[in-house]
Parts: sequence; structure tokens; C-alpha cells
Amino acid sequence: MTILTYPNPDSVPIVVKNVALKYAYTYIVQELLRFRHNEEGAKFRNGEITKAEWEKFLKNWYTPRSDTVTADLLELRQVCRGYVTQFRDNIDLEGIPIGD
Repeated sequence: MTILTYPNPDSVPIVVKNVALKYAYTYIVQELLRFRHNEEGAKFRNGEITKAEWEKFLKNWYTPRSDTVTADLLELRQVCRGYVTQFRDNIDLEGIPIGD
């Protein structure tokens, strides 16, 4: 597996660090929601909960949280896009390793 080499954290503006941390955290939350969705879905498939309970979970618990997290990720992605033009000359795309 290839892992990118990231710039020295001291050279990354604090505003970018903050957005990156928020994006990473929000992505982790989204993954945890996905895991919970899969767990509840398995309970429904295995007959441990009823269709009504599954639909209640989706409507009242999962979907509102998922919508919030997705909206936050999209907003943070827009913020990141704003940094593209600001920092594009500081990032060496040719230095990205290819292959393993």
C-alpha cells in the first residue's frame, strides 16, 4: 500500500489543519453511523427486529444523523476546495508515488 508523504505540520496553516481535523473526525463519525446501520440491518435480516422497528430506526435515528453528517462533510469539502487555488503551487503532484 502506498501512503502519501504529508508536509511538515509546522508549514501547514492552522486554518487548514483545523478543517482537516474536522473533516477527518466527521468522516469517522460517518463510518460509525454506517457500522450502526449495518448492525441494525443485520438484526432485521436475522429476524431480531421487526420491519416496523427497522423503519423506525431508519426514520428517527439513522437518517437525521446521517443527513447532518453528510451536510457537514459537503460543507467541509467546499471549504477544502477553496484552499485548492490558495495552496496549489505548494503541493508537488509529481511527487505522488505510483504503484507499490
